[in-house]
Amino acid sequence: HIRVARHRENNCSNPIARIDEVPLQSYVAGVVHGEIGIFRAAGTGEGVAIAPQEVDARVTASFQTFAIAARTYAIWWYLRRGADADFHIHDGPCNQVYQDARDSVSERAAATTIGKILVPRDDPNSIDKHEYASSCARNGTLPSYRNARDVRRDDIVPDLGLQRVCVRSWCGHDRLRMAHQDNPFLPSGNRCLVRGICQWGSLERSVRGDSFEAILQHYQPDLLILDPQQEADPGTVRGSVIDLHGEPIAGAQLRFRQAGQSGAVSADGEGSYTLELAAGSWDAEVSAVGFHTTQERLRVISGQTIWQHFALRPNAGEVVIDAGASADADSKIATSDATMSDAAQSPDAALEPLPDAGADSARPPPGAAPPNGCSCATAAPQFAAWLLLLSLGLRRRRRVIVP
Repeated sequence: HIRVARHRENNCSNPIARIDEVPLQSYVAGVVHGEIGIFRAAGTGEGVAIAPQEVDARVTASFQTFAIAARTYAIWWYLRRGADADFHIHDGPCNQVYQDARDSVSERAAATTIGKILVPRDDPNSIDKHEYASSCARNGTLPSYRNARDVRRDDIVPDLGLQRVCVRSWCGHDRLRMAHQDNPFLPSGNRCLVRGICQWGSLERSVRGDSFEAILQHYQPDLLILDPQQEADPGTVRGSVIDLHGEPIAGAQLRFRQAGQSGAVSADGEGSYTLELAAGSWDAEVSAVGFHTTQERLRVISGQTIWQHFALRPNAGEVVIDAGASADADSKIATSDATMSDAAQSPDAALEPLPDAGADSARPPPGAAPPNGCSCATAAPQFAAWLLLLSLGLRRRRRVIVP
């Protein structure tokens, strides 16, 4: 059950009149009805014409899309406030609109997606509130798991090529003011949504025959649909363990640890290894007789292969440099006792939390860009080890994710 703060006229600026405790499944149906129930009248205006008897079937995928979004959003608030909170969520657009009324399509959408939520592909054990709004104004959206205040042109997901679907005189993509945030790549004041799931866009995609999975993949490519009742597909980690000459280290031991889980594998005669692991963050430790142990942190993505290579430094003795040795420049080389920052991996700037679904937010300041991080305090032995790797032509790079 989730406790809902009820305001007069679903207006969060009004005082709380009462608090209702509602089963989550019923709550989701009430939100879908409150947010997009009007879409059951799709095709009654200009644009695509839809026969009345066909409307419910053609809009169902849109309703399922928002059943998953509404459930994820509600669970995030429930977990944030705690099970014993007086209430977990408001019933108005300051959170998401919830109404006592229901309709058959909203109830069916909640039932056919029961338990499904949105989670990051690279960390399915975490949950966040993933925002949505009425219109993307044809210009595109920014996936909500990427920072809306650090908008990059390549991050914007185009929402073009859709046929115009209207509800009587209401055509969402004709109303540029129906959104939450200015698109920084368009003239100021256009009020174009640049993050999250677009309600009118989802309707048009549903009407043309897209499934809710396809709609969510379009608007939220950084996320996957997780059913807690089903085990997520594991990811695969592959790579090799080599010495500073670029020679394979046969029999090297690789151990991977995650909270409550662990995995281990030995490198074969070619220094190669392969291991399936649950999606999420793992701490890797690689060791071999005569070499320093190295440690590295990596993310495993459900259903995908991560290539992770390791180079081990000898315990003692002079290292003879082989100028001809090299490694795959597109692979990440982890070295023991040598830690350098990588400008290509510098984190985004720490920014303010995103506003709740339904709330306006400020336009990013002109020219804003995330700072680059630099861990420059490296001891002399570490720097020497790094120079050895440079002489071999090895470069520290991002993990390569192979689809």
